Amino acid sequence: MMHIEGKGTVSSCLRGTLLFKDASERGKWGVLLRDGLQAYMRGDIDSSLASYEAAAELGYEVAQSNAAWLYQRCAEGIVSCKAKPQEALRRSFELLTMAANNGNMEAKRIIGDHLWYGQGTRANRGKAMDYYLQAARGGDEEAAFNLAWATLAGLSGEQRNATRARMIAAEVLQARQWDLSSPKLLPFWLVWGIAESILSVDKMKEALLEPSTLGGNWKSFLLSEAPSGTREGILLSESDVFVSLLATLALIRLVQRLMQGPARPQEMP
Repeated sequence: MMHIEGKGTVSSCLRGTLLFKDASERGKWGVLLRDGLQAYMRGDIDSSLASYEAAAELGYEVAQSNAAWLYQRCAEGIVSCKAKPQEALRRSFELLTMAANNGNMEAKRIIGDHLWYGQGTRANRGKAMDYYLQAARGGDEEAAFNLAWATLAGLSGEQRNATRARMIAAEVLQARQWDLSSPKLLPFWLVWGIAESILSVDKMKEALLEPSTLGGNWKSFLLSEAPSGTREGILLSESDVFVSLLATLALIRLVQRLMQGPARPQEMP
């Protein structure tokens, strides 16, 4: 109430509402979550779903996510429940939407997958990209990769955009301090390397210059056969060469990782 009325602090209806929500979720009806878990552990999927869905309707994000996950597994035939596959997918999508509205970034990414492939809803790749963007901004790296790759390849129906794909990949890599040792970052290095290569080629095509334009500063000068039979120069700046080398090193590192195979799990001490 103090946050809502601004007593002793800055007035914030949002902050006050979130605190009310947190307090309400600690009520005795939270036993529904425990019942759902216990039913799942017994293998009683329908009872588990009933408990989770009851809690989901009360606004429990965990219950919404768990119920959506169970319906997804039902649709895939991994567990058995009364709902038919299409009905399970539809209900999973509805519960994921509830969880996403509660701030679950993973749910937003999975909604993007549903929209991309038309599972439980009508396929809409444009909306899928919107959900990937929201999840990526919330820190979901899988969503960031989906967004970057679809942008790079033009899979969503829009024109390929290597500049934007490079920016998305670079944001994730920069947040991880450009770590080359993490296998989870290899997809981002791949997107970044391919995007840099595409942009470098585009720059070379646009930067056809006469050899006489070479100045005193060091440049990388490549010769190509012009259509008229004359020879013209393709000028690359030091930064272009450096970036291209980094992209090449990233791709080499990726190939090395793939040749090594999956890392062995560490033994427990």
